[in-house]
Amino acid sequence: EGGMESMQFTLPYSQIVDLEGIDDAFSCTVRPELAGCEITPAAKNDGEARSIQCELRIRLVCTAVKTAVTELVTDVFSTLHPCSYTAAPVRLSGCGAPVSDSGAERCTLVSKEGEIRRVYDVWCTPRNMGARVLPESGSIEVSGMLACSVLAQSDSTAPVMLEQEFPFTRVLPAPEDCTAAQVQVQIPACSYTLTGSDTVVLQPELRILADTQVLRSMPLLTEVHIDQEERIAPKDSCALLLYYGTAGEAVWDIAKKYSTSIQAIVEENDLTQERLTENGMLLIPLVDRR
Repeated sequence: EGGMESMQFTLPYSQIVDLEGIDDAFSCTVRPELAGCEITPAAKNDGEARSIQCELRIRLVCTAVKTAVTELVTDVFSTLHPCSYTAAPVRLSGCGAPVSDSGAERCTLVSKEGEIRRVYDVWCTPRNMGARVLPESGSIEVSGMLACSVLAQSDSTAPVMLEQEFPFTRVLPAPEDCTAAQVQVQIPACSYTLTGSDTVVLQPELRILADTQVLRSMPLLTEVHIDQEERIAPKDSCALLLYYGTAGEAVWDIAKKYSTSIQAIVEENDLTQERLTENGMLLIPLVDRR
């Protein structure tokens, strides 16, 4: 009685998804998608309709990622003998940093049924969303369609439904060496404005999240050549050298420069990690090559 009524509810759900091979070492994300919705009025015993039954079909898109640490040999040196190596570039792929963005769009719908006297409800649904990486600009282009709907009352007091799809494009910054992106677009809210007797402007709030994949090229050692017939000539006749190190410098590079042991430099200077955290003098123990 008195026209149409708009109602909104939050429905909790719970589902267990079995993924073969998954254990606690994996990091999992789940993206729910509404695959269908069926709404029917339910009547009481006396035949009077008092409730609405909603049957939702939800599709769960699950992604599981396991991060592992492995030793990749990219450099080598000897403390006693001249050493050379052969390297070849290897392309390594992995998960990049997620990219997010938010903002509102404007979509204008015009009624063909004449004047709009009242708006009951508005909503917007993202469709056919995809993402492509633009390497030349270092960005991710997100595009698709926004399906906008308006349930309103016309000047004849009859309910009318305005439906129209609008193309959508948004450009996001991409992480370095990004090669692919998987995008998720959510519309948590949608407002509207009547700008004329027959025109409704929708302003859907968009929330965009893109999971990225990066591909990096790294030179890995394929062969090492050590000349065991020759020994490295000592740079100095002393057992210790003073060296001024700078913050961020790798102990590996210092040890390679003086053909000494990384562990010896770390222990001699009470270092807690193999990269210098501040500027300062270091004691460099030299290997006895006699």
